[in-house]
Amino acid sequence: MQIQAGQWKFGEWRKIPFFVHWVILFWLPWYGWVHKSLLSAVLAFVAVVGLLFCHEWGHAAMALWRGSRVYAIRLHLFHGLCEYERPRYEKDDVFIAWGGVLAQLVVLVLAMAASAVVSAVSPAAMAVLSPVFWVLIEGNLFMCAFNLIPVAPLDGHKAWRAIPLLLGDRWSALRHTAGEWKSALNFKRRRAEKKASQRAAQELFDRLRKK
Repeated sequence: MQIQAGQWKFGEWRKIPFFVHWVILFWLPWYGWVHKSLLSAVLAFVAVVGLLFCHEWGHAAMALWRGSRVYAIRLHLFHGLCEYERPRYEKDDVFIAWGGVLAQLVVLVLAMAASAVVSAVSPAAMAVLSPVFWVLIEGNLFMCAFNLIPVAPLDGHKAWRAIPLLLGDRWSALRHTAGEWKSALNFKRRRAEKKASQRAAQELFDRLRKK
């Protein structure tokens, strides 16, 4: 896999290369400005890069499980990219789309448990690690919700196709029923608009006749 301009290779997993674009370093000054601490900035930076990597690793692991070849994982400033062979079946595509969020949810559970333990054992350590836990909990939840928005190129564009796949024929029946309701509502709306226009025309005609 060729290294693209502005990217560095920083490792491999099962012969899958990992690349990171240099713009990801912009997280450092941002967290430095937010936390006013070099240590907190570095910890938050490591956490957000790790979270982005975990998301893309989830896609890669799911793609391998579903029989697709994975070519590379690339990390950018606000997002990552898992390059993999397009699966043959739609259900495999849906599984892969969910892989990133599922990996994040595992991190979320572990981070919440670790946060509770550290907070109980050492409040001082919790004060130091709070930027990490913020990224892995609050930031993680926001990232999951954002990625599940059903708009391309976000994961939700494919992930929510799981609903019609699970419902099968019932999904077609629901769509048909929804279509009938929509047609009925449109008919009522058009009839109301027609009556309103007829009344307006009649009122105009009456005014003209009185003159």
